[in-house]
Amino acid sequence: GTNHPEEVLKLQQDLNVDRIIASLLCQRGIKNFEDSKTFFRPEYGQLNDPFLMKGMEKAIDRINSAIAINEKVLIYGDYDVDGTTAVSVVYSFFKNYIKEIDYYIPDRYKEGYGIKINYSDEAILEEEIHIIPQNLLFEKGIKEQILLENHIAAKIQNKENEKFDIFAAAFYLLSRYEEYLPFESDAHGRFSAKKSLAYRLGFLQKPIVQIWCNELKMSILHHFPASKNTQKYTFSFRPTYDIDQAFSYKNKGFLRTIFALLKDFWNKKRWQVLLQNTKDPFDTFAYLDALHKKNKLQATYFFLLADWGKYDKNISVQNIDFQHIIQKITSENEFGIHPSYASNSDFFILEKEKNHLENISKKAVKNSRQHYLKLHFPSTYQSLLRANITADYSMGYADEIGFRASIALPFRWYDIENETITDLLIYPFQAMDVTLKEYLKLSPEAALLALNKIKKETQSVDGQLITLWHNSSFGEDWNGWAEIYDKLMNNL
Repeated sequence: GTNHPEEVLKLQQDLNVDRIIASLLCQRGIKNFEDSKTFFRPEYGQLNDPFLMKGMEKAIDRINSAIAINEKVLIYGDYDVDGTTAVSVVYSFFKNYIKEIDYYIPDRYKEGYGIKINYSDEAILEEEIHIIPQNLLFEKGIKEQILLENHIAAKIQNKENEKFDIFAAAFYLLSRYEEYLPFESDAHGRFSAKKSLAYRLGFLQKPIVQIWCNELKMSILHHFPASKNTQKYTFSFRPTYDIDQAFSYKNKGFLRTIFALLKDFWNKKRWQVLLQNTKDPFDTFAYLDALHKKNKLQATYFFLLADWGKYDKNISVQNIDFQHIIQKITSENEFGIHPSYASNSDFFILEKEKNHLENISKKAVKNSRQHYLKLHFPSTYQSLLRANITADYSMGYADEIGFRASIALPFRWYDIENETITDLLIYPFQAMDVTLKEYLKLSPEAALLALNKIKKETQSVDGQLITLWHNSSFGEDWNGWAEIYDKLMNNL
């Protein structure tokens, strides 16, 4: 408003300040000593109730959650004077409560005000990417998410839905939220691919989370052309192997060998192997090593070291030949434990098997993949963390090929039960030999077509293709499969 000269002069005299300061104060309606005192020396009681600000309760809950689980926090500020001051105040306060805290102030000339993503019910700015949130990320506990599943279904049918909640949808798929809910399991207590939302909506064979992320990136570049287009990943391939049985005929122990001979006495191949006239058909390790070297690939092996049982029929951990194979492979390759069927419900069995592998290899065991892919949420991963396993390769289906977590990149597991990000890194695999041959009943030629389709999808998002094969899948009962495996590697 307009200043009256007499008001300015009186305030100047009362405060003993320059006339310009008195004039500025009068323009803001501060025209006497008491108002000036309130302005320059405010008290907490004069502040407005902070909960009048929309979303304040949710913001406080989120900050408290970050403090409770020691999350890293970034304070993103404005480059104007009020923004830098606010960053300083907020940072100075929170550094007393948050261990990992940092701040970022964009460059005025290079970045402007940067990317604006509005994750709320109402639009705020004219130039923003507005994502209307579903409820999932603001909830605790586990319950049916019918509305979110319908939201994802609508996105699959309408690819141009800009207000699609990619954050809730991606969390739902990556966390395997649906596998925490009650479900009808298969004969081995597993969650079947056919029960999954991805299978029912027809996107199981697409890394849909990465596809959505690429769409969001394109939208950001469209709305904010000055944004940097960074590319962190490139396509890669990692062959992995489960060593359920290192040998088919030999090194089975006296009683198992005798019973096998009585059951199948006229098996010529068995006698040739036992008499050392030919190589055991499951001993394909030299072949695999040569294949990897030819194609310049790094492989990962998982060893089953269980006590013998109905579903755990590995060679005895005491067998010297088996130990030699383990020692040779672990000296040259990435490796891990293949926790037995029995260990899935007994942590002490898991710990014993891990110790066996560490004693034989003389190395710490940090990787794992569940035998029979027995993956139960959250107990399986909680047990692995308890055993100091830091990476797991079980994220895939036995009955279908595709992307179980809808992604072709490793990611850290989020424990929904405890609402915490864990240190367990999940490496999803896309295809298993037994799935192709036994579950889907594909010929080697049809399997190669299916594998190439998955490979193409993975390449399209610069993901990591991981296959699960067995050393036994190159033997006499798998005619033609070694050839298609070799073709897959040659065409990478």
